[in-house]
Amino acid sequence: YPGTATPGHDGNMFLTGHSSFYLWDEGRFKDVFALLPDMQVGDRIYVYFDQKRYVYEVTEAKEVTPDKVEFLKQTDHEQLTLMTCTPIGTTLKRFIVIATPIEE
Repeated sequence: YPGTATPGHDGNMFLTGHSSFYLWDEGRFKDVFALLPDMQVGDRIYVYFDQKRYVYEVTEAKEVTPDKVEFLKQTDHEQLTLMTCTPIGTTLKRFIVIATPIEE
């Protein structure tokens, strides 16, 4: 999301992605976050940026209403936040995953 942090720097790196899209659309990224609601605390997320791998561990995974925008706020520590719409094929709610960097 524009204006958020990049990997390896303090702040909240906020990434959004579709959970689904029109079946007839052949877009390559129409369902990139379709399985995001399956994530659980303790799962690992691998982000590749500028030819380097960053590893994060999920600390929170929850469903929220669309009016909950506090997840966009910047932090004073490195954090990764992922968001998609849920249930698949709707925009009724959002699924949020929060993760912190770990050494692997």
